[in-house]
Amino acid sequence: MKGILKHTALLAIITILAGLALGLVHEITLEPIAQAKEQQKQNAYKSVFADADAFEAKDFDQAEADKITSKFGKCSINEVVEAKKGNETIGYIITVTDGEGYAGNIQFTVGIDADSKVTGVSFLSIAESPGLGMNARDDASFTEQYTKPAEPVEQFEVVKAEPASDDQIQALSGATITSKAVTGGVNAALAYFSQVLKGGAA
Repeated sequence: MKGILKHTALLAIITILAGLALGLVHEITLEPIAQAKEQQKQNAYKSVFADADAFEAKDFDQAEADKITSKFGKCSINEVVEAKKGNETIGYIITVTDGEGYAGNIQFTVGIDADSKVTGVSFLSIAESPGLGMNARDDASFTEQYTKPAEPVEQFEVVKAEPASDDQIQALSGATITSKAVTGGVNAALAYFSQVLKGGAA
């Protein structure tokens, strides 16, 4: 009996120590992880708005945003950031999550300038099929289609053939679902910009 109690007490001590160690490791790694995520966001902002020298988070009405994005499937706006050059707001960066990717959620930033043109798309989180859907992130020629038009585009459309107009986005080979998810997110960002933010950029 004493032996059983001894082993039980020993196991309890080991369990407690292991829990404390895991908690300590979690606390130690929490700040570096947060810093890494913040740096990733800053890199994404600079990627879609190279002309900006500062980025300022902007408060936004989530319910209002949800009402606008509900027209574009499982899209949601996560963050709105002003792109600044000196004291001037030269555009906005909208972080969008689209839940209709082939493997689930795809999160990315969309830069939109004062003329309502897309300045860039940069991915924060994507886990699509390697060599297919992942080409949305890895093949720059895909996202460059959104910035190519000389004039603003109100909404983009995904096509499988060669695009016949600037508002058409050629789907990635073997990854139409991914292409549509990204395009849906870009369209949601454009709609939010047009209905809420337009006029706030110089």
